Amino acid sequence: MAEKQPLNATFFAFQKRDGSVLLPASVAFAVLMIVGLVVLGVVAYFALGGPAFVEWYNNAMIASAKGGAPEPPPNLGAIFLIFPIEMIALFFYFVALAAFESSSLRWLIRGEKSNPFNLCFGADMWRVYGTYWFWFLFFFCTAIIFAIWMVVLGAIGGAIGGKDNAGPAVLVGLVGCLVWFVAWIYVAVRLAPAAATSIGAGHFAPLKAWGVSSGRFWALFGAFLLIFIIYIIASIVVGGVTMGAYFATVFGGVDWSKMGSDPTGFSAAYQSAVLEGMQKLWSSPVSIALYIGGQIAIYALALLIYVMCYGVNARAVRVALDEGKLEHNPAAAS
Repeated sequence: MAEKQPLNATFFAFQKRDGSVLLPASVAFAVLMIVGLVVLGVVAYFALGGPAFVEWYNNAMIASAKGGAPEPPPNLGAIFLIFPIEMIALFFYFVALAAFESSSLRWLIRGEKSNPFNLCFGADMWRVYGTYWFWFLFFFCTAIIFAIWMVVLGAIGGAIGGKDNAGPAVLVGLVGCLVWFVAWIYVAVRLAPAAATSIGAGHFAPLKAWGVSSGRFWALFGAFLLIFIIYIIASIVVGGVTMGAYFATVFGGVDWSKMGSDPTGFSAAYQSAVLEGMQKLWSSPVSIALYIGGQIAIYALALLIYVMCYGVNARAVRVALDEGKLEHNPAAAS
């Protein structure tokens, strides 16, 4: 077995490689998302009633801003179409994301290009897509366990403090939440390379990520923490530059001083001011351009963060392969 290698994974995705596919894959994924959003918008527009629904929505916003009750939508039955449309859209999104992630991981781990358009639509894509369900079950199960955990802690705290002393219950609850948060972060970081592990192993093996991350928790945690900090700082800068005019236009007319003194009046005034600000926004070409530019910049930043996280996980898998912690099955991979 090879000696333990340093991870150095935070910027692994941006190391120079001849014929890199990450940028073309990112562009292809972005185009796929734009096409999907357009199709979804057109389908939803006509399913909900087209121009009649838009007119109803505008009137409902005006009525709500004035404190009145909006009229029911013209095609009430079509409202029930929103859920299946959203489910189809979510399936499309996660399949496209899996094609993008699997393509990126194949390149970062094995140096393999994927087609067409540098997106992977083969077995590796479905392995990554299956990992998304793995993470869904992880979040679902840990949420249930957390609820049980808090009930147990509440019972313990209540038994210690009794009916007239809530202090121990609060303390036990706070300590229990802290313990839970630390444990959850530890497990999540250890399993973070789940999708990359399946790509590296050549078969669906998300739980093998535990072995891949063995002895490297702090390296992975530090890399993800640094990426998170970069994302927060970059989001503030990008949002302030590109979206500042948007928020100033939309919320500039709100009288925030009435929030505490007159909550009911403030709510109606707030909705009216926001509605007026939105109308000003969409009547100004400059504001529209800034808003669209801001959205593009924010989504481009999100793509960049995605790729950085893929790089961290890919580096962990490559090191695990070199060290013999993970074996690749070329017959199963595609």
